[in-house]
Amino acid sequence: MAQIRKAKGLNKKIDHPEPPGRKSVLDFCCVTVGAGAPAAETWLSRQHLSASQYGLAHVPHLTDL
Repeated sequence: MAQIRKAKGLNKKIDHPEPPGRKSVLDFCCVTVGAGAPAAETWLSRQHLSASQYGLAHVPHLTDL
């Protein structure tokens, strides 16, 4: 029912398209700090570091920290 309401409504995505922009790899990365996991870009900017100095590693779910 929700899809039908969205299709009939006036506030459609066609009328308000999102700006085209591709996300970078850093948009999907997080840094484990204490009990939180801030986004990699914000963490790098707070530490005054550049992304070219760091490598990325895939760690699934981080359950046992």
